[in-house]
Amino acid sequence: MEKYWVYIICNKPHGTLYVGVTNNISRRLYEHKEKLFEGFSKKYGLNKLVYAQKFENINQAIEFEKRLKKWKRIWKINLIEENNQNWQEVYRNQKTIHHELVSSGEEIPGRYYFDGDSVYQA
Repeated sequence: MEKYWVYIICNKPHGTLYVGVTNNISRRLYEHKEKLFEGFSKKYGLNKLVYAQKFENINQAIEFEKRLKKWKRIWKINLIEENNQNWQEVYRNQKTIHHELVSSGEEIPGRYYFDGDSVYQA
């Protein structure tokens, strides 16, 4: 079953924010970190994942991404801080332990890591 992610990246805590959607979060974050594409995230150095929410349905993911992009900045900050109070990067590489991730709209307590496109509890 395909998984889709809506995510927020930044350059520093309370810095510039970027909202995106992808079906492969590991690949997409690599693209952001390596600045492989011209655009907003490359221009502002946005490459730290501070929020991610998983969806099983692409239409739901795209709908949420569009809504989130229209939110006021303070609402996005509140969403990040509800799940990641210290703005810790929740993705560094496939072997790194991560802070809370959000899955299907529900908070998952504890620590997690990515292995490719899957999220596992540490």
